Amino acid sequence: HVFLRRGVFFAHRDLDVILDAYKRGEKFYLYTGRGPSSEALHLGHLIPFMFSKYLQEAFKVPLVIQLTDDEKFTWKNNLSVEETKRLARENARDIIACGFDVTRTFLFSDFDYLGGAFYENMVKIGRCLNYNKAKEMFGFSGEDYIAKLNFPLVQAAPSFASTFPQLFPGKHNIRCLIPCATDQDSYFRMARDFAPPLGYRKPALIKSSFFPALQGVNVKVSASDPNSAIYLTDTAKAIAKKINNNAFSGGKDDKKEHKDLGANLEIDIPFKYLSFFLEDDIELEQIRKEYGEGPKLPEEEKMLTGAVKKRLTQVLTQVVERHRRTRAGVTEELVDAFMAVRPLLPTKPESWESPRGKMKMDDDKLIDESLIDRVKRLTGREPHVFLRRGVFFAHRDLDVILDAYKRGEKFYLYTGRGPSSEALHLGHLIPFMFSKYLQEAFKVPLVIQLTDDEKFTWKNNLSVEETKRLARENARDIIACGFDVTRTFLFSDFDYLGGAFYENMVKIGRCLNYNKAKEMFGFSGEDYIAKLNFPLVQAAPSFASTFPQLFPGKHNIRCLIPCATDQDSYFRMARDFAPPLGYRKPALIKSSFFPALQGVNVKVSASDPNSAIYLTDTAKAIAKKINNNAFSGGKDDKKEHKDLGANLEIDIPFKYLSFFLEDDIELEQIRKEYGEGPKLPEEEKMLTGAVKKRLTQVLTQVVERHRRTRAGVTEELVDAFMAVRPLLPTKPESWESPRGKMKMDDDKLIDESLIDRVKRLTGREPHVFLRRGVFF
Repeated sequence: HVFLRRGVFFAHRDLDVILDAYKRGEKFYLYTGRGPSSEALHLGHLIPFMFSKYLQEAFKVPLVIQLTDDEKFTWKNNLSVEETKRLARENARDIIACGFDVTRTFLFSDFDYLGGAFYENMVKIGRCLNYNKAKEMFGFSGEDYIAKLNFPLVQAAPSFASTFPQLFPGKHNIRCLIPCATDQDSYFRMARDFAPPLGYRKPALIKSSFFPALQGVNVKVSASDPNSAIYLTDTAKAIAKKINNNAFSGGKDDKKEHKDLGANLEIDIPFKYLSFFLEDDIELEQIRKEYGEGPKLPEEEKMLTGAVKKRLTQVLTQVVERHRRTRAGVTEELVDAFMAVRPLLPTKPESWESPRGKMKMDDDKLIDESLIDRVKRLTGREPHVFLRRGVFFAHRDLDVILDAYKRGEKFYLYTGRGPSSEALHLGHLIPFMFSKYLQEAFKVPLVIQLTDDEKFTWKNNLSVEETKRLARENARDIIACGFDVTRTFLFSDFDYLGGAFYENMVKIGRCLNYNKAKEMFGFSGEDYIAKLNFPLVQAAPSFASTFPQLFPGKHNIRCLIPCATDQDSYFRMARDFAPPLGYRKPALIKSSFFPALQGVNVKVSASDPNSAIYLTDTAKAIAKKINNNAFSGGKDDKKEHKDLGANLEIDIPFKYLSFFLEDDIELEQIRKEYGEGPKLPEEEKMLTGAVKKRLTQVLTQVVERHRRTRAGVTEELVDAFMAVRPLLPTKPESWESPRGKMKMDDDKLIDESLIDRVKRLTGREPHVFLRRGVFF
């Protein structure tokens, strides 16, 4: 936009973060506003709206526009509530005339909209801001009304998506970008300061320079002086008169002196206004030369103030006339449409943050098809269903792990479990099922941490002995997933922690102060020291030097951690502290939220056995839980369901099938027959009962198979998994290259794709020495 090219919007906070996130597939929303204190807007008021329109169109993102009628009522004693609300609606017509997309724009007045989640966020912000701080930031005094003190909360709240649950359903923490003038900085600086303690993302800002009055570059437009600005209600004649009589010129008073020296463009209002509203860069540059570079140009090419004011009059008349024509078409019904509370496009949850999941953090990257295909080529195996369907949807440095693996370097896997109950539910299996696939596909070691110390610390009703017993019971469930005992080490913190493990804990602990820990993990002064210590315990296994007996002589091999998104803060910390400790950053591959039976946004609760399917449940119990508790996205009425189909975004039976039904073809068939009501003939449509029945069959098979395997896990086998010993492979050369040894730094491994290329180019079977890696 011209406002970017010419530095009208000249500064930012975290615009780069917004762009990085957008590149990864995350959307954001825009927020700007207007205080409706007068009947008409002047040209300066258009700046944020013109730029917001450009951003909305360029990035295809929603926009919320706040009309602060409450502010104007509070500050202007001559205005009634009814008058400020009327002015807000009049101003809304001017804003709509800028050309916004009604499907992506929500325009609201504070008096009409404020309440519910908006008010909740105001109170949350208000609990972060004391009077002394507000006085310092906003210049309040003891004489100011409480309503004035309250207003910063009103203006800050829309910086957080959770203020608008109806606009962004299920997306309470998407990013916000605020185009604003510099005089609004204090409000949004406050919002940014308070975002982390509230658990929100900091809003990003992009700030415009000061728009001056006609009387001079340092003069502010005054509502009491109509000649200080060009208003959108001004006639062509009024515009010309204001510019000729009031626009401060940087030209010289004497014509000869002006031609000799040129105009001072730094203080020249006509040129300044042209730099805002004349879109043609070439013409603007020509005016700059002919008007501002007196001594450098021949006599006939020099431009006088009158000519510049004339051109400005033409430009601004066109802007105002075009706006007036558009505004005339803004009906009351169109204003109502912009102000209607409804979800903004795009409405599908996956199109907002991650096409393959949710809760993607700032520095995550999405796992796309090219990365999945790369895993397939490197391992020679079909990618796991959790990869194909986006259960594991985001990563940090998985590409680095794959690059290293291709060069012949091994890595190890690390995952874990907090043993707080006798039995695991199906959601607990997700990281273990996926870790088993990764271990088999890449032929790498795996360490599994049982955090019995964590559960003892957090649960006052558990003894040390009981948490250790639960750890051993949970170990049997984990082993039943089918891990290779020669490549897997399973340990409880109470039994294993010490030596090199403790050394790494202390090293990490010297990087983390209390304030940082409080910010990252939500600790308070009332928390036990044992709680403060636990992040060090969970982070330490991210570094191979924690396990000298497992990886003798390999203290800095890479680590890949399959984990759920709620474990992010522990491993974000480990990654932050790895470089100063001289370690490699652990890589992460992250799974989406596994919901309770009661709904896609409901968390499984240990206190409610009906919220999940447990590995101890009988077939009868599984059927009963699914039929009675699994939230359906199907319609209540059979005919309506067949006409419209189920809402698969909220349907738990389909969601669970996407985790545990391995057959892609069958899952797609269910998706069509159950979810695409209008698109299918009557006889092909599937009802909720049939989907629940199929889910019951699938989960019963999973649980029964697991139960049979677990029954074969003896105490001796548990001891074997928990024995401290070197993990395979033990020979140094087998760590460096899966296809041979003595690979030099600039060698590339001969992989299957290269061998296949030789075959296609020659039309012959590859030689046995190629097929078997003799030439490697």
